[in-house]
Amino acid sequence: MNPIYTPILNAKQGEFDACENLPDNTKNLILPLFEVPVFTDQIKKQVAYRDSSTPKLKFVNDRMKKLVHSFGTNTIMLDIFHWAQNSVLENGENVLSVAYNVLKSCGCEAIPVIGYDRWEDVDYFKTLEILCAESNNVSLRLEAYAFEDMLDEDYFLDQIDEIIESLQITPENCNVILDFNDVTETSIITIQEKAERAIHLLTGYNFRFFSIVGCSISQMVNEMVSEIDSSGTIHRRELLAWKALRKSLPKVKLVLGDYGVVNPNVPEGIIAPHANGKIRYTIQERYFIARGHSRQKGNKGEQMYDLAKMVVNSGYYMGDSFSWGDNKIDMCRLKKIKGGLPQWVAYDTNHHIAYAVAEVQ
Repeated sequence: MNPIYTPILNAKQGEFDACENLPDNTKNLILPLFEVPVFTDQIKKQVAYRDSSTPKLKFVNDRMKKLVHSFGTNTIMLDIFHWAQNSVLENGENVLSVAYNVLKSCGCEAIPVIGYDRWEDVDYFKTLEILCAESNNVSLRLEAYAFEDMLDEDYFLDQIDEIIESLQITPENCNVILDFNDVTETSIITIQEKAERAIHLLTGYNFRFFSIVGCSISQMVNEMVSEIDSSGTIHRRELLAWKALRKSLPKVKLVLGDYGVVNPNVPEGIIAPHANGKIRYTIQERYFIARGHSRQKGNKGEQMYDLAKMVVNSGYYMGDSFSWGDNKIDMCRLKKIKGGLPQWVAYDTNHHIAYAVAEVQ
């Protein structure tokens, strides 16, 4: 497929609900990368897993089946970035292999993602060797280590050649993800320069397309909006860099990517009882952030009613028919729903995907 948008999403309930409520014509235009979340002590205590003899295996199976339920059998990319690359489950199989095979058994085509900075691990390599042989397509993910290695062009290209040859990859069937991760403190010109260097070095391989991916959403809402019960906007730096690159590299197939509305470095398994209420609403080249206050103070969860009104009255609101997420915002404004943290990940992500797709078409 030739997608127009490649978001990196957590394989969690909020993102599942967001994807389940996307129209089919939107799903057909995107190629998401789903990250298998790690199995934390908090998850182990849940009823579904605490009495299981193979809790990790059951967890990965459950997440992949929910993924298929939410996104159907549309093609996705699959990675285990947050696990150790050689992590195995109770059956002795690598996490990536298990997740891939569950998706395959459900009729979903999963594209295995090759982590540039991880592939030299023997167990990880052996897993990739099998999956790359089985899959018609693969994805190569370049992150911080890769961008550093590019400063030594010969070394970097030797590494790319070794990956291609060792895994017997056909570059025409491989897309490249230029993953800048958290870009909240990275300038647009820095993203652009690093991406241009990577594309220049890799142009001769004839890779299928390049994704420019980053996240402009901070881990903490106070880093985006300093005052409680107020609002502000922040630039979507990955989008602005992608737009600049399309002008400077008009012959290169460039696809927009991001991390939806959740920062990729938010720690797993941390309970934050004093988390502020917030709505992250995607607008043209920016995010509109409506910030509340601690959910343990004042009107607690009911603050979401006021935040929803803030979004609807902001001048940016697209209307309740624009997306499922927009409809939920309006319902909250009318005090028909309130929603907790996972639900607002779902609403915000759903609007974000719908907006991003409309923006780049």
